[in-house]
Amino acid sequence: MEKEKGKKNLSDDSKFTYILRNKHRVIRYVKYNRVNDEYNYCREHLMLFHPWRNENQDVIDVDAIDLCKKYAETIISNKAKYVYNTNIDEGIEHAVNRVNNENDTPRCSYNR
Repeated sequence: MEKEKGKKNLSDDSKFTYILRNKHRVIRYVKYNRVNDEYNYCREHLMLFHPWRNENQDVIDVDAIDLCKKYAETIISNKAKYVYNTNIDEGIEHAVNRVNNENDTPRCSYNR
């Protein structure tokens, strides 16, 4: 039996196939704030940039923060392949946090 053009098996004994796309696709994600919501930030990065097979066992029912630290090297290298200039994103996030914190703190005023 001849394989269909563009379809490939995931492995020799796998029943699953995937289709090679002619056009690239964009995956959108929330981009949780690392400071304000560290758990979801780490969970999101594990899902996007670290290989997993079972979502419940590998991503949901685990301590995402510890796993994110454990696999930081893999996550960073995989993120670099898909996310352009993460330093800009982190710089913008830091600046937004700083502005928000400045707006929350009362400023000294000059009283006569």
